[in-house]
Amino acid sequence: MKHLDYIGQPNWEGKIEYLKSKVRSKVEHIFYIVKRIFGYRKVVYRGIAKNTGRLYMLFASANLLKWSWTMRSVKVSAAWR
Repeated sequence: MKHLDYIGQPNWEGKIEYLKSKVRSKVEHIFYIVKRIFGYRKVVYRGIAKNTGRLYMLFASANLLKWSWTMRSVKVSAAWR
């Protein structure tokens, strides 16, 4: 009766994967913005410092863009109250 061993046991692997997927989706969305909207698909060899600075600016811009989208949806939902 091997199938009775798992009755009442929590599905820890499923819960852990669910939590990891929530974080992964938030991170991957920022990479989508940087690659598709800002067009940063290939690295141009300009030097490590210049590439690092460019990436910092791109990810900061992506975070601001995502934040503006969030604030826009908050204003719209507040207007419907």
